[in-house]
Amino acid sequence: MTRKCVGCGEEKALEEFPKAGAGRYRHKCKPCYNAEQAAWREENKDSIRASWRKAHGKYYTSDKRRNKTLRAYGLDEQAYNEMFDEQGGLCKICSRELPLVVDHCHETGKIRGLLCNQCNVGLGCFQDDVDRLRLALVYLTNDAG
Repeated sequence: MTRKCVGCGEEKALEEFPKAGAGRYRHKCKPCYNAEQAAWREENKDSIRASWRKAHGKYYTSDKRRNKTLRAYGLDEQAYNEMFDEQGGLCKICSRELPLVVDHCHETGKIRGLLCNQCNVGLGCFQDDVDRLRLALVYLTNDAG
C-alpha cells in the first residue's frame, strides 16, 4: 500500500510515514515530517524553554531535602541560583537543560559546578579517576562497533 507525501510529493510505501495513533499515518513521510518538526522546534526554541522552566521550575524548588543538600556543600539558594545562571541553566559537561545537581571533588570538597544527574553519576562511577576516564574513552573510541 502506498501514499503520496504532501511534503515532497513522492509516492511512498505506507511504512515510510510516521504513525499518528489508532492505526493512522501522518500525511508527510518521515524525512519531511522530521524536517518540519526540527524547523518548528528551532523557531519556537524560546517558548519551549520557557514552558519547560514553567513546568519544572527555573531552579529546584526550595524543599527541606534540597536545602539540606545545599548546606552540606556550604551553599545557600542564592549561591546555587547564581551558579545556575552563570552556566546558562545547562549541565557543565553535556550542555543539556535538565535538573542540575551540585558536583564536587570528593578529596577536597571543592564545588566544581552543576551537572545533570547522568553526568554526575557517571563521574561518581569512575570515582573521579582521570586515568580510568581516559581508558574508557580509548575503549569507546577503539571498540565503537
